Amino acid sequence: MTAPSSGFGLLCAGLLVFFCPAHAVDAAESLTLGFGSDSTSPVVVTHFSIEQPLMPVSPFIAASEAERRLPRMAGANVLSVPQDRHRDGVWSVSAQWVELPTGKSWRASVEIPIRELTIAFDAYELAVLFGPNGELTIGSDRIGRSPSDRRDVVTVCAERVTSADKDWKAQTGYFPELPYVMKFSHQDYLAGLEAAKCPSPSGE
Repeated sequence: MTAPSSGFGLLCAGLLVFFCPAHAVDAAESLTLGFGSDSTSPVVVTHFSIEQPLMPVSPFIAASEAERRLPRMAGANVLSVPQDRHRDGVWSVSAQWVELPTGKSWRASVEIPIRELTIAFDAYELAVLFGPNGELTIGSDRIGRSPSDRRDVVTVCAERVTSADKDWKAQTGYFPELPYVMKFSHQDYLAGLEAAKCPSPSGE
């Protein structure tokens, strides 16, 4: 659909502060980190971390067509391997985001067994993918364009963060790519909700 905005690059630069050279248990020398979403559920990522407390980042759009196309992330950066802080073979990945169609904010943390990640070109493949109703999937796809190359490590349903709700669509000029990202119709979004893995919040 579109590449993430420049905020994605700032995010990666910031994350390098928390990333360290690989320990002996690591099987790859780097991490390929990218973000994407279902076509009807683009988001603005406002916070992100790996193996660290959730921290704010320069907001950026995560938008792709993850439900039907490969690769599922619209852009990626190659980083140093994150430090396994507890030396337990697990990375904790946390994110907070706002759905562009609804303005609803969500937050989730997931535990990722490092051994479950695909390694390609000596790099762990990690895709952070967003779906409707706060769906968060960590993917680790193989290199290729066949449906069998899709690999989901874990999917969770996030919690609502109503205090962080925001209508990013009203921020005229903040994201130059916004008109293209929002090209789908309201009917498309409703169809995405019907196929959602996560239930709609009660009372909303």
